Amino acid sequence: MKRLLFLIILFSIGSTVSAQDPDPDLFQTWYLTDMYIQFGPPFDLMEPPVFATLTISKNFDFSGQGSCNTFTGSYTYDPVLDSFFYDEFEATTEDGVFPYHNNFEHEYFEDVRGQWEYEIVDDGVGLQLHIFDVFELSATFTNYPLYTPDIGVINIAIYPNPVNDILNISSEHNDILSLILYGIDGKEIYSIYKFTHGIKEINLEKLDSGVYFVEIQTDLGKVTKKIIKN
Repeated sequence: MKRLLFLIILFSIGSTVSAQDPDPDLFQTWYLTDMYIQFGPPFDLMEPPVFATLTISKNFDFSGQGSCNTFTGSYTYDPVLDSFFYDEFEATTEDGVFPYHNNFEHEYFEDVRGQWEYEIVDDGVGLQLHIFDVFELSATFTNYPLYTPDIGVINIAIYPNPVNDILNISSEHNDILSLILYGIDGKEIYSIYKFTHGIKEINLEKLDSGVYFVEIQTDLGKVTKKIIKN
């Protein structure tokens, strides 16, 4: 009986020594900078770019942004394995604009709600968070944004919308450097470069009726707007 009690105490001591608390730097907002994607372009080469985030709270609740949907949930932390397991996960279900954005978001959400270990390193500018699934590195984040979304900041007007033939693009304060028109399948249909500020016109008369997306590169960044062709 005494030997059994000794073994229980010894096991408890060993478990206490091996267990650890999460790195306190983990509990903040992280900005995705790289992720393995099975199908589609690499994350850092996606056009339009994706601004994905992951925020982890000290109570292990989490939230974030994918390509076009937001998510929330909660983790359980295993102090012995120094790993996270998700308990709850909910996400909005808005349809994505581009097929490869949808594929990215599916894989990103799988990473976020999977079982993962992590490593935090100083990169000289801020911190990098690397998360690993069972087999390999699955995603890299920084605690500072490499890019900032420009939607709502850049003053661009597109009209009329819906459009029959002539689409007007107005930019009072920003130089428009390029414009690319995409179909709903993400394929490039039309592009033009070397705009300047002011009103420009694009003739869409020959396009089929449907939904299209206009990506505009300005001197301050990119915006993407949806248009409907009658």
